[in-house]
Amino acid sequence: DDDGDGWGDSDDEFPDDASEWVDSDGDGTGDNADSDDDGDGWSDATESDCGSDSLDEDSVPADFDSDGQCDDLDPDDDGDGVADSDDAKPMDPSEWDDFDGDGQGDNSDADDDGDDYSDADETDCGSDPLNFNSVPTDTDGDGICDVRDNDNTDGPDYVDPDEGGSTPGFGLISALAVLALAALARRD
Repeated sequence: DDDGDGWGDSDDEFPDDASEWVDSDGDGTGDNADSDDDGDGWSDATESDCGSDSLDEDSVPADFDSDGQCDDLDPDDDGDGVADSDDAKPMDPSEWDDFDGDGQGDNSDADDDGDDYSDADETDCGSDPLNFNSVPTDTDGDGICDVRDNDNTDGPDYVDPDEGGSTPGFGLISALAVLALAALARRD
């Protein structure tokens, strides 16, 4: 033990330096002076703070947004600009709010307030898409909001042709055609 550090020269990677004896990552700098003993790019101090092994290059801190700050210490894990404490989806950079608490972030939720009316329908029909109690007005109950309904008195059983229903009178015309064909068939 030429340097008197307590490590025999055959086991001492720095036999002439009493302050060093191991170089875990083989970078030529002893572990005592090396701030990253395993050479994984994370300092030993950060790895200690973040719960990973500073002597194992395969053990690195979790860093979801790759900002160089481990998730345990990062106030915004997904890097969306909203603190995790205020973020409904702290591991999804495209979502941060979930107004109705249904588990689907508002950016991808077609019904932010959970009132069974889409945000688009509520906006078009003049109700508030962020207020569960604000729903489109449908005076006659036909499923078409008053703003879009040409006749607010036709009742819930009426099928508006502009909303995908059949053409008015189609049933009557069809019935007459069947009767006419039956009458022609009898004449033969």
